[in-house]
Order: sequence, then C-alpha cells, then structure tokens
Amino acid sequence: MQEMNRTGNSIEVTVYEIFNKLRSHRKLVIKVALIFFVLGIVVAFLLPRSYQAKAVLLPELSKAKENQASGLLKRFSSMSGLDLGGAANSYMDPMLYPEIIKSKPFLLSLMHEPVYFSSIDSVVTPYLYYTEIKKPSAGEVILGYTIGLPSRIKKIFTGTAPASRGNSARLNGDTAIVLDLEQEEVLGILAENMEVSLDENTGLATVRIEMPDPYAATVLTKKSVEYLTLYITDYKTEKAIQDMEFVEKRYAEAKIKFEEAQERLASFRDKNRHLATEVAEMREQRYVADHNLHFGVFQNLAERLEQSRIEVQHVTPVFKVLEPPVLPNNNSGPSRAMVVLSFTLAGLVIAVLYIYLKAFYLNTKESGK
Repeated sequence: MQEMNRTGNSIEVTVYEIFNKLRSHRKLVIKVALIFFVLGIVVAFLLPRSYQAKAVLLPELSKAKENQASGLLKRFSSMSGLDLGGAANSYMDPMLYPEIIKSKPFLLSLMHEPVYFSSIDSVVTPYLYYTEIKKPSAGEVILGYTIGLPSRIKKIFTGTAPASRGNSARLNGDTAIVLDLEQEEVLGILAENMEVSLDENTGLATVRIEMPDPYAATVLTKKSVEYLTLYITDYKTEKAIQDMEFVEKRYAEAKIKFEEAQERLASFRDKNRHLATEVAEMREQRYVADHNLHFGVFQNLAERLEQSRIEVQHVTPVFKVLEPPVLPNNNSGPSRAMVVLSFTLAGLVIAVLYIYLKAFYLNTKESGK
C-alpha cells in the first residue's frame, strides 16, 4: 500500500516491511501481550459467576396446521348448522417471541417482581438488587475500563438525557413510559441477559435467562414463559372474546324482550279466551307477530352466541412446556478462556497500534524539517 508524506512523495509500504517492523519490535509486542494475558487471568478469576436457567416450550400451531384445524371446525359447523366461516386466524410468527419477551412493559413488570436471591438469603426485586445490593466486582471494574472502554465512550456521545432521578416508571393509557437513569440501566441488564431461540426444524422455542443467582434465574425464566403464553393467548383471542361479549349482551336483551312478548301474548289470551270479536282477533295477531319477531331474533342470537363460544375455543392457542425451568447447579459463565483470549488480543492490537503510530509520528516529524 502507499502513504503520502507532507512533501507529496509516495512512500511504498510492503507487507514484508510491515512484518519486518513488527519483528524488530517483537520484544515490545510480546511484553505487552504478556501483560494483558496476566491481566486477563486476574480479571477472569475476579468476575462474578452467573447462572442460566432455561425452559423449552412447543408454540402454537403453524399456519398449515391451523388451517387444517379450521377446515375440520368448518365441517363440524356445517353439520351442526352453525356458520364459522369468519373464525379468526390470527397466527403469530414465533420470530416475534424475542421482541415480546424484551418489550418494555414486560421488563418493567419483571424488574419489580419479588425474587429470592440465595446469595443474600432474601426476597427482593431485581431493581432493588441491581441498584442497592449488587456492587461491581474488581473484575467487572477492570473489564469496564479496558475492553469495555469503547462502549463506555460510545454511551457518553450517543446516550440521550434520561428522565430525572426518582420518577417512577409508568404507562398510563397512551402516555409514554417514563424511566430514570437507574431504571433504564436495570432494564438494559435484564434485556441483555434474556434470550429466546427458535429451532426451525422442530419448532421448539427455548427461553433462557442468566442471572448472578440460580434461584433468581429460575423464577424469572418461569415468569417469562408465563408472560409469553399469556400475551399470545390474549393476542389471538381478544377479538373473538370481544365479539362473544357483544353477542352475549344482545342475547340477554333479546331474551328479556322475547319473554315480555311471550307474557303479553299469554296474558291477552287468558283475558280474552271467550271473546270472538274482530278487534280481539286483530290484537291477538299483533301479539303473535310481535312474539314471533322477538323469538326469531332471540333464536338467531342464541345460535350466534354458541358460534362465538366455539370460535373463542378455536382461536385459543395451546402451549406445551416440554422442559420447565430447573434450578441450575453449575455456573454458566463467565468463560475464563474467552476473557483471557480477549485481553491477549487487545494487548496485541494495542502494541501494534503503538508501534505504527510512533513510526508515523517520527516520519511526519522528519518530513516537516
């Protein structure tokens, strides 16, 4: 490759020259790499342990299976005289499950969920644990100001101004969620330690949560599975339940009107049993017509109500938890080998950058003379 000095002359830099420069400074490179290697070992053993709990569940029917079930239900409805042609088919793609789990409303509820932490032998919320109880270890501090330094700098320049401290997180109707800095940080920690993976071959969904405490990881995983299944069930059945509740109200109203018409007709016939006038016959016909009208509406709504109940049952998804969350006995992290390797590579990069920045500075200085 080529570089331009200040006089405008081209300086040819070959791969051999780069390798030769590194070889001439190999002692410095090895020394810096060894320092970071030792530092990586220290950090790896100082980092706190984490525990991962998981649950495996079989999601709702796929579109093909759901359409097949819908066809069977329609055949049943044709035999029973009910029309289920408008049954809801609101399939939710499992690819959306990670977004549901990491949504702000759920994370807020999880953040304030009382959880037992065996490390402190007490029941506290994750928010209280991360803000007042858990303190960063020496390994986390070193890691944050070495390998994690670029991300810290990025947060300084890209971070938005948080809400003032002390404001409680809230979501009232269409009002935006208001978070203070500590709440935002705790939500970020929870979201970072949560994962939902999908197996395309088997269709199984696996929910994983990693926490500094095995009991907390297990409880929060269980809560996540419950929230996911409840959310999807509400999503699929909301419209059908609303329709059913509407039909139930109209059915109750129609039943009252039909019974009133029935009583009016019966009362008229009891009072005019021996009358054979034209006026009495005309009034009776009116009562009969009113009775038949209300009976027809009542009968139609009764069929619609039964149809709505079947539709709710049809669209309600069934989740099977194949593997419930189990208390982990062994820690899942951190990977000490990866920490040591990362520090060693960081040391090599720093040494190489130092060598070439120094050479560039000296060349620039000599060219300026």
